[in-house]
Amino acid sequence: MAMAPLNQRVVHHATQTRRVTINQYLRGLAVSNDKTTFGSIANILNVSTGLDVFTARNNIILEVHKRVNDKRSMDALSTLLKSITKKDF
Repeated sequence: MAMAPLNQRVVHHATQTRRVTINQYLRGLAVSNDKTTFGSIANILNVSTGLDVFTARNNIILEVHKRVNDKRSMDALSTLLKSITKKDF
């Protein structure tokens, strides 16, 4: 069975580092089972939380990947999430 190729964009190293940081933050929320914060982030990004925090995490990470392709889009996402996360990504 052939595997479909992944559609991956190459982003600047600094932007990729920031994307990894937000990814790690989201994974930490899942480990701590923080449904409230996931719900807030999902609402602001307009994505489904699913039935558990791991589904929410995956949906949010996919949305982050779709939205972030350069410094400007990473800055916009960081600004959008700051009121919830209290962090600069």
